[in-house]
Amino acid sequence: MKFSRGNASLRTTGVYDAMATSPLSVGEIVGGELLWEATRSVLYGLIFLSVLALFGLVRSAWVLALHEHLFFYFTLAITPMFMFSGVFFPVERMPGPLPRVVKALPLYHVVELARSLVLGGASAGDLIHLGWLLLLTLAALALPVPLLRRALNR
Repeated sequence: MKFSRGNASLRTTGVYDAMATSPLSVGEIVGGELLWEATRSVLYGLIFLSVLALFGLVRSAWVLALHEHLFFYFTLAITPMFMFSGVFFPVERMPGPLPRVVKALPLYHVVELARSLVLGGASAGDLIHLGWLLLLTLAALALPVPLLRRALNR
């Protein structure tokens, strides 16, 4: 398993080895990592939201329910998703089957939810976006425990 930079430093300093020899299960280690990353994401998102509010760009109280989790993982997958998620260009104007592909990406649903919450147009249709994000999150949560277990057993 390849660790991110933060996790690599934990590996080289022996933190992961210490956790592996403690009574913590691999699931608890992964849960702690996910909780820490979520906490960092919420803090960075609140800072970003504060700047938006200072410039008067927040027009709805619904935005307080918005948690931005996109500030850490601008990798090969996320950066191209920005170009095709409806942030810069309308999805409906994209050629051929591209709109169908875009609507399967998680960032499209985050953009639609954020747009709805910031502009004050929250509706029942947002539940579809929220449901799709929940489904993708649950699918992604199945990966880290076996991967970390394999990495710690090396």
